[in-house]
Amino acid sequence: MLKKVTNNAVIFFLLIVTPVVLMALFSYVRMNRELNNLIYDRRESIVFLVAHSLDERFEDVIKSGRFIVSGQAFLQMIEQGRWSNAVGSFKDLLREPYIDRVVLADPSGRFMSDISKFSGMLKQNFTFRSQDEAYISDIYKQAGATQHQVVDVVLPVRSVSDELLAVVFLQVRLDKFLGWAQEINIGEGGFIYFVDQKGNVAGHPEFSSQGEIVNFAGTPAIDRLLGGNKGIGILDPGDGSETMLIAYYPLAEFGWGAVVAQPTKSAFKSRDGTLM
Repeated sequence: MLKKVTNNAVIFFLLIVTPVVLMALFSYVRMNRELNNLIYDRRESIVFLVAHSLDERFEDVIKSGRFIVSGQAFLQMIEQGRWSNAVGSFKDLLREPYIDRVVLADPSGRFMSDISKFSGMLKQNFTFRSQDEAYISDIYKQAGATQHQVVDVVLPVRSVSDELLAVVFLQVRLDKFLGWAQEINIGEGGFIYFVDQKGNVAGHPEFSSQGEIVNFAGTPAIDRLLGGNKGIGILDPGDGSETMLIAYYPLAEFGWGAVVAQPTKSAFKSRDGTLM
C-alpha cells in the first residue's frame, strides 16, 4: 500500500513539476535567443553606419579633388606644362588636417610636381596604377621622418576632349582621417578598425599608425569581408587569448571594409546578467 502511494506521489509530482520545468527551460532558451539577436542587431547596425561613414568621407575627398581638377584654369596650366603652378591650386585643400601631400604626375605615373606639409618627402613616394576612374590606394608608409601610414586618393585629370592629361594623388594620413571612429562607444573593450583591399589594417587601437603595416588577410572573417560579404560571428584567435564578437561590412566601391570588435565576455555581459 505504501509503495502504491509513493508511486502515485511521484507521478503526481512529475505531472505538476515537469511542465513547469519545461516552460522555464523554454522561456530561458527563448530569452537567450532574443537577447543574442539584440546584441547582434546592434553590432550590425553600428558596423553598417561606420562603413557608410567611411565611404562618404572618401567620396568627399574625391569630390573636393574633382572640383579643382575640372577647373578651366587648372586644365590650362597642365596643358601648358606649368605643373608647379597647377599643384598650387591644392593649397587650400592641404589645410585639411588629414591631407598631407598632393602630387601631380603625368599619365604614365612620372612625378611632375608636389605640395606638402612636410619637407624631405621622396618624390616617388606615392602609389600609381593605370586606371581610368578615381580609386583609393592600398595603405603604405610615408617616406621621410614622419613614417605615418597613408593612402592615396587618386584622380585622373582629363581635357574637355576626354584626353588623359595627368594624375593627381591626394595623400591622406589615416590616423587623422579615421580618428572619428575611435569616438564611437562600442561597449567595454570594444573598438573599430578598417582593412584595405589587401587586408592591411588601419585605425586599430593596438597598432601604431607610425608602426609597421599589419595585415589580417587569411583570417576567415576578413577574407569574407574582402570578398564583398557582410557578417557577424565569434572569432577565436587560436592563441589562447579571449574570443571576440566581430561584425564586418564592405565598402563595395573602394574594396575596403569596416570591422566592429568586442571581447565576447563584455559583449554578452548584459545578457548573462539578465539570464542569471
